[in-house]
Amino acid sequence: MIEVMNGYCIKSDRKQFIIGKTRKDKSGHIRFKDPHYFHTIHGAVKETQRRLLCEKIADDEITTLKQFIDEVERLNQEFVNFKGVEE
Repeated sequence: MIEVMNGYCIKSDRKQFIIGKTRKDKSGHIRFKDPHYFHTIHGAVKETQRRLLCEKIADDEITTLKQFIDEVERLNQEFVNFKGVEE
């Protein structure tokens, strides 16, 4: 499993990539909350970025277009060194 940021992780089941926030179930097993499935790592990373932006807007951490653009640029820069993200 790859820890991305803010609790988001990416894992694979040998056929696809799966993203979600992790949580422990009652028996202590790590599970994904609201998992999404992708054929490419690029799609998984882009969805993680989208979710992070949505959360920041919902939590009023981003309230202006400039803040949104700045955060998009910051996230893009953070993922620039992530191997295999190219389309």
